[in-house]
Amino acid sequence: MWVRSVATVPSNADALVEALVRLTPEALAGMAQAASRDGGHLHAHLAPPIRRDAITTLHLRWWNDRDRSLTPSVDGELELRPAGAQSTELAITAQYRCREPLRELAGSVFVRRMSESVIKGFLDSLVRSLEVEACDHLAQPAASETSAASSEIGRRWVARLGVGDVEGALSLYSSNARVHTGVVNFVGYQGVRLYLGQVPLIGWSPPRVEFHTTDLALVILWRPARPGCRDSQTAMTRMRISDGKIVEQWVGGSSAAN
Repeated sequence: MWVRSVATVPSNADALVEALVRLTPEALAGMAQAASRDGGHLHAHLAPPIRRDAITTLHLRWWNDRDRSLTPSVDGELELRPAGAQSTELAITAQYRCREPLRELAGSVFVRRMSESVIKGFLDSLVRSLEVEACDHLAQPAASETSAASSEIGRRWVARLGVGDVEGALSLYSSNARVHTGVVNFVGYQGVRLYLGQVPLIGWSPPRVEFHTTDLALVILWRPARPGCRDSQTAMTRMRISDGKIVEQWVGGSSAAN
């Protein structure tokens, strides 16, 4: 079935196209997986932009090649249309292709609602990711860390995970970074990737996030600790940042706020 979702972004179309071209297939797949609530591995592809007059289109698709997966695939177009000097209409028009077992189990009405929710969720995540990408591209932190620079790295970490971009979050770490959870220690890119894959912030933006800097580390607090938790439950992580990279991280538990 065909689905369409539209959002307006406060940025010019050319800047958004440049940001889209910089997105990796892994970042797109992470957003698709978060929107689809898919526990497996999705593949995603965004074709080079094609411009006709003022409208730019990019072919977008994602799919799961596992035979037994019930996750529908998506095949369509991402369209950018100027809506003002610093405003762009971003739209996705796509076919949401269900495998027959899902259609038989769920029914057409449920599949229609699910498809609209998934496409809208993906588009919302894409818009947030483009805003983060634009910020990253315009201003990189200095090698000499300041409180503001450390907080900015922390905000990027939260924002990348919020849109399901594990690889983008991983790029904020040094190659020999260490993450201490109190149970397991993760080392290097491979280890940190395993840790990030289980962080509750993936595909979710907590309503309350705080950043506090000390002489030794950046402290990030968010509430609730994970989706579905009571609002009084707070989660914490501490990061040591050097030369613009997270070099060490300590993961705290959840606690009840007073």
